[in-house]
Amino acid sequence: MSDRDFGEQVPPPGWLYDIETGRTRWWDGVRWTDLAKPLDPIVVRTPTAYARVPGSAVTFSGHPSSPRNGTSTAAVLLVVMTALALAAGYWLTGSLDPSAVAVLAVATRLLVTVAFVVAIAALVIAIQRQTGKILAIVALVASSLLLSLLMLRLLDGFSA
Repeated sequence: MSDRDFGEQVPPPGWLYDIETGRTRWWDGVRWTDLAKPLDPIVVRTPTAYARVPGSAVTFSGHPSSPRNGTSTAAVLLVVMTALALAAGYWLTGSLDPSAVAVLAVATRLLVTVAFVVAIAALVIAIQRQTGKILAIVALVASSLLLSLLMLRLLDGFSA
């Protein structure tokens, strides 16, 4: 790591992790010095933000920790929209034109498929970022149930 790889934000002097050497070295506020600590158990990625840890080096984290997962919220909203489309389909089937019912059926299948894929992505994101997984799991289970219901309804239509 060169002396200016921190970008515009230069951290204050202290013990920092040097990616090039893989060691914790003394940063004098301008450049690296030859002082180095024994290997540190802290594994650090990119120096984008720094925070002091009591009794340890200044550590960096690439992503701010947030308990929110927007993808899981989107997945839950898609599941709710799918459930509403299914309810509308059952309620309006008798009073709608057959072509409108077909469009509603295709839209419902598309919505539940997108909800399932987004729920899987939300769970992967929740695992990687260590955010709340419950909403992603609920969306995945609900979209799986709706997908199963639609597949059974589709198979029932083929057998009739």
